Amino acid sequence: MKRTLRILSACLLLAQQAFAGSGGPDAYGYVWRDNLDPAGPVFNWIDLTTRTGVNLVENLSDDNTKGPFNMNFDFHYYWYDVDQFWVGSNGYIAFQNGQLSASFPSIPSTSQPHNFIAAMASDLNFDGTGNPGRCYSWQSPTGDSLVVSWVDVPFWDPAAPNYIGSNSFQIILTSVDSSITFQYLSQNGVYNGGTATYWSSGIENITGGVGLQHLLNPVNVPGVNYLATPYAVKFYYPATTSYQVLDLSCTYSNNPSNGGVFISDRTAAPWPLQLQVKNTGNTTCNAFNVYSYVATDNFGTTGTVIVDDTVTQAGMAPQTTSDITMSETFSPDGVGTYLQVSRTLYPGDLVPSNDSSTVEIVVVDTTVLPVRLSFDNGSASGVGLNWQAGNGGAGVHFIPPFYPCKVTEVHAYIQANPNLVGFYMTVFDDNGGSGAPGTRLDSVYADPATFTTPGWVSLQLTTPIVINSGGFYVAWNMAGEFISLGQDLIGPFSNRTYEVLSNAWAIYRTRETEDLMINATVDTVNLITGMDLLDDRSVSQFYPNPASGIACLQLQNTEYSAEGVSIEVFLPDGRCTLRRSGRDTGVISPLVLDVSNWKSGLYFIRLTSGNQQVTRRLQVLH
Repeated sequence: MKRTLRILSACLLLAQQAFAGSGGPDAYGYVWRDNLDPAGPVFNWIDLTTRTGVNLVENLSDDNTKGPFNMNFDFHYYWYDVDQFWVGSNGYIAFQNGQLSASFPSIPSTSQPHNFIAAMASDLNFDGTGNPGRCYSWQSPTGDSLVVSWVDVPFWDPAAPNYIGSNSFQIILTSVDSSITFQYLSQNGVYNGGTATYWSSGIENITGGVGLQHLLNPVNVPGVNYLATPYAVKFYYPATTSYQVLDLSCTYSNNPSNGGVFISDRTAAPWPLQLQVKNTGNTTCNAFNVYSYVATDNFGTTGTVIVDDTVTQAGMAPQTTSDITMSETFSPDGVGTYLQVSRTLYPGDLVPSNDSSTVEIVVVDTTVLPVRLSFDNGSASGVGLNWQAGNGGAGVHFIPPFYPCKVTEVHAYIQANPNLVGFYMTVFDDNGGSGAPGTRLDSVYADPATFTTPGWVSLQLTTPIVINSGGFYVAWNMAGEFISLGQDLIGPFSNRTYEVLSNAWAIYRTRETEDLMINATVDTVNLITGMDLLDDRSVSQFYPNPASGIACLQLQNTEYSAEGVSIEVFLPDGRCTLRRSGRDTGVISPLVLDVSNWKSGLYFIRLTSGNQQVTRRLQVLH
């Protein structure tokens, strides 16, 4: 027994010495030191459960991420700044959406994802009845630090209840010195999942070509734990670096989220080719070309280029941005899906993965109303989305192609429903912070007795919802287990999809590689608002209708005030293309419009007299 204890003590000492001290530098110049190094950090656990302003990171489960979460400061990481982060259930934060899961990589690795900080990349699990695991984030009011803590989080385990052990650790980012600190309060138990790499910790840059490993498969007491705690390790930003980076990125096309857009085929003004570029390197660049084009879609790839343009961007200092509007514009010739692709062209760019951005453009026919808004191609190509326990959901953000409009109907493609349960669809205004879901506008229920699968289910809203500006969200929520929502895995992808768990919205984890099959139907709004309608008997319909030359309607002056009648002509997107001031009428007087030079399409003619209005539709067809 004494001999066994002596051997165990020796092994424990060797295991501690194996990762005690310091490491690095990596190619950029980062080094790490732990609290066993005389020049290293002092362990000082930050208890977030007792602080104000703490955010509980909800809906972490087994192998998922939540975010992005905005930071109240810019954190300098390698040669670039980051201001938002994702939290991974498996013990890491990332500065772009991506997931680390078993088997975990050594650091750095050329395999995706990159751009992360892993304190304990391991197969952790927040799921299971009675699971004590929690995750918190906190940012200092002074805007100089971020703390993310995983508290009492167990490993995933193949045996019920599918978790084992307990791990409490945290990541601390400090903007004052751009340092990164890992602190481990407790680490009990080992992983039984059987993967080759069960623990990897360290930092990795945006390319995956530079990084610094701290621990890889550590062992403290075999079969008991991996790490002697308490323990702290700190990564130090280099005072100087000889690592020079040329990296010109296209941060977005059209809008900051590269979110898909709907436009009308009757849009009077051409659609501008807008984008933003950034010098994400650490050295000033010379002038370079930027290329952007709109093309037809060929299953997520470029079809026929409709319009393209190249501009020369002046040299840029590191971490600066430039907003660009191309000289050429896009005027759609027909309905369908198009792509705007923008790209920086700089010889020697180190990070080609961020050189381009793509946005989906869906051109809809607004002469045929109502209009169904859809980013998917109408055919399910995945196995279907559902959540454990049957109480999750998903959502899509829609920005309509014209205003005002009214949302009249919502649609969901149900892939499977073996338990014959229903679902809810809810519409939200996007008046939450930064365009997030805000006011709940309506909710409707789909009774399982009224639909079969697989197929589309369409639900009329209780009352049409008028949208005057901005957009709206449509959410699909399960009302039981195993009902699944259709997935479209064939590009292009809208980047407008969300997952909804415990009523919390987050960017859908695979939005860059799939769309969720949720649609909305919109119609025009009667342009009469806040006024009494004229008696329809006093105003005829246009004739002929459709018209190609002259269109007329009859007016009776007994219904009008002394000011006469003013006339306004609107496109379906709400823009006024013609105004005429008040005019006198006879007892019966025709209104005559020459539409021979008007573009084919649907128009709305609004007549106003005093405090009364009436609107008529006129179809122009050449």
